Amino acid sequence: MEKLTREQYRERAEAKVAAAQEVLATEVASLVTGEDWQKFLDFQAMLHDYSANNVMLIFAQHARAYEEGQVPEPAPTYIAGFETWRALGRTVERGQHGYAVLAPIRAT
Repeated sequence: MEKLTREQYRERAEAKVAAAQEVLATEVASLVTGEDWQKFLDFQAMLHDYSANNVMLIFAQHARAYEEGQVPEPAPTYIAGFETWRALGRTVERGQHGYAVLAPIRAT
């Protein structure tokens, strides 16, 4: 694995945030019918600890993974961080990637 400079790391992080924001904007624009909103709100109710933006990102990324045949269910059944997942005795299948979320920035 290559060693990144601070500037390279910052650029990669900014690119990931920009990509997530683009997905988010597309998903928000796709909420046009009452049925679309109902599906989103039902999913939001399952993940009440997450912001609406992150729920939208998780939903979109999981839908894409389902369409590509990477996951067996059309909606996520359980969302957790990597360490929580491991603590539950679960494993991540080879080739799987985590879903991107927009973490709050807390600066002092």
